[in-house]
Amino acid sequence: MAEGGRAHPPFWCHGATGIGRMLLHIRHLGLEPDPTETLRRACRSVALGARWSGPTLCHGLAGNAEFLWDAGRAWISEVPRQITPDYLVGYAGIPVVLLRMARPRRRYQLSREGFRYRAVP
Repeated sequence: MAEGGRAHPPFWCHGATGIGRMLLHIRHLGLEPDPTETLRRACRSVALGARWSGPTLCHGLAGNAEFLWDAGRAWISEVPRQITPDYLVGYAGIPVVLLRMARPRRRYQLSREGFRYRAVP
């Protein structure tokens, strides 16, 4: 890659997913300098920069989702060590994501579209 050249998609092999994995490890080891801000930027790049890609682990959505899952576990959005079954800030929202991954066209979220959904008997 050359400075000012075309940006590479955020994957394990060449991009933000691989760099983010390294930064997660650095953060886990407590090495200096703290990579938190760069790690947040890598997560944003991974989340927004490759939605068009295929499903593969190395350079696709599976690898990016796995990295974002690990990054999410590294940052607790609520009070540390306060784990609750809440839908939005606890572990109850995790099955919603897994269900969505299993059936991507169906809406499970608490949304107008989700409430309009009716199962066919």
